[in-house]
Amino acid sequence: IPICHDRHISESEQASVASLIKLGSLITGLANDYESFYKDFEEHATSGSLDVISNAMAVLMANYDYTEEEANNILRREILSLERQFLTNYDDWKTSPAFKSADLRAYMALWVTSVGGTCYAQAISPRYHGLKLKTTAEDRAQLVCRNKRNYRLHGYPPPASFKQTSDTLRKDGTNSSAGGQGDILAPFKKASAEQVRTSLDLVLTHY
Repeated sequence: IPICHDRHISESEQASVASLIKLGSLITGLANDYESFYKDFEEHATSGSLDVISNAMAVLMANYDYTEEEANNILRREILSLERQFLTNYDDWKTSPAFKSADLRAYMALWVTSVGGTCYAQAISPRYHGLKLKTTAEDRAQLVCRNKRNYRLHGYPPPASFKQTSDTLRKDGTNSSAGGQGDILAPFKKASAEQVRTSLDLVLTHY
């Protein structure tokens, strides 16, 4: 941006806005993953390289066990939250008393609009949308739990499948205790003191 618009930004000025630049880059990167997921999946599925797909949607599905719909909602929510934070941080920077050269102010105004413009461009790009895909939702569902990481995402509920599994276990009598740790005594019935003594006597007699 500075080169294209003939803006002279010193290294110290670049360092002073590095966090805003980094946040804007994160937003455009995640927005790209959000919009390009179907295309990315098709390319990796066709080439047999699903194990190395790095799209954020795929990560949520393969490592965190979320369905496509759940991953979509989470990623969209994260992007919108980061966009709000980005604008708040920019307003705070703009109104702060620290000296800002005219070129730096222009540079940051261009950066903010470029983040918004890039996200918009990705949302309507024919590169990602309007494609005739050979893969289906059923194909994409194979990503869920593919890496068997079973990570848990801070700030979000566990996948619906995790809750369903827990409910099934409770109905079967092999419930999990609070915190998700299994009760190792659950499959065993507690014996009476007399039964324990009888079993112990048999063991001692045997040895």
